[in-house]
Amino acid sequence: MKQSKMKKIQSKSVDKTTRQIINNNSQMSSSVDYKMKSSGHNLKYNQSTQSVISESSIAKKGVIYEGSNTQVYRILIEGHFNYYALKISKVNMNKCTKEIYYLKQLRHPNIIELKHHYVIYDKTNDNRPMLYEIMPLMSCNLRSFLQQFYKHQNVQENTKVIDPKFINQAKQEKKAKQILFKLFIYQIVRAVSYLHHKNITHRDLNPRNVLIDVDSLSVQLCDFNSAKQLFTSIPSPNYIGERNYRAPELLLGSKLYNQQVDIWSLGCIIAECFLGKQLFNGTNTVETMADIIRLLGTPTLQEMKNLRSSILDLKMPEIPKFPMAKRFSEIENDQLVDLLEKIFVYDPNQRISAFDILLHPFFQELKQPNIKINSKSLPNLFNFTKEELQLNEYQTNKNRLIPNWFTEKQKRFEYLTTSMDDAKLLLNK
Repeated sequence: MKQSKMKKIQSKSVDKTTRQIINNNSQMSSSVDYKMKSSGHNLKYNQSTQSVISESSIAKKGVIYEGSNTQVYRILIEGHFNYYALKISKVNMNKCTKEIYYLKQLRHPNIIELKHHYVIYDKTNDNRPMLYEIMPLMSCNLRSFLQQFYKHQNVQENTKVIDPKFINQAKQEKKAKQILFKLFIYQIVRAVSYLHHKNITHRDLNPRNVLIDVDSLSVQLCDFNSAKQLFTSIPSPNYIGERNYRAPELLLGSKLYNQQVDIWSLGCIIAECFLGKQLFNGTNTVETMADIIRLLGTPTLQEMKNLRSSILDLKMPEIPKFPMAKRFSEIENDQLVDLLEKIFVYDPNQRISAFDILLHPFFQELKQPNIKINSKSLPNLFNFTKEELQLNEYQTNKNRLIPNWFTEKQKRFEYLTTSMDDAKLLLNK
């Protein structure tokens, strides 16, 4: 970081730990109205679903999200009764191709399904490609859900309002709140475990990219613009994802990181669900790293090497590790604290894996039969894909992953289905 930038940061009101890091180091750093008919392309062929969609058949019914490069709309398609989400991305073709590539090959109940996609070239902006993606419409993302749940003032607009009665019941009954967030987190981890077994790292896990259906309480992971297959010998950009969800190896400049950056981000999401606020709140790279040091203590030289930091001579104040149980005392859940202790570790290779998180005792409660949240039944948590169940890790731990009552229920269903098929064959003879 240049000296002028360092002075600018120092001028802000920062805490002692942050100031010490800044003082000791100089290496750390940190419109057009697009209308669907304006392009002249009235018909687009959809390769993923082998169908044709007329742009004139799509009616926008409201804005869900509007950013600098992405807009998401609630839409109706002529001839369809359900609402859908239309995501329009102003990105380069490489990124367009990458997200489509991943979404077309990923088939999982906790990953958003790409229904249709096409590209329109904006004639008003040097024929810049605009990626249009049509997906199922979810109620809200986890960020807006948490804002409503904890009654923050800056709730995103155009988000489905969650039933206040449901929220109040969940907040008043501590057990209901615990089950609700366990449910959300378990589904996120299922998606991440699936990705990691396919050697795909999301690299942008944060509450905004977790979609929730408040009626079924199902969760789906979205936004694969930053997803990548990582290889230990090939450098990757470290300026990726939201700053306060970035793993320390990214903050410290490593370009040879692995899938465990997703695990760190997961930990940040888990903590935020139960605390009602972000765990780390830095406004720049230095402040975020200072927040991490206050929790985990100053990393040792060996830990810095394990982080593959590009700044091994980084001078930091000697700060002891803060007791995790004390930091999360308001949560009052020893199993959750144990899980967070296994996630928030400097050495990426010592962090718990996504699959092992699924087996953690913290989620055992979700495996009880007939469990409900304020009379709401839970979505299917054990519908693992055939691809997953064929993996050695899943086969070895199948009894720990899938409760006996669910296995028996599946067997009965298969028996009834087979019996009905046999009966139809007899009737047709």
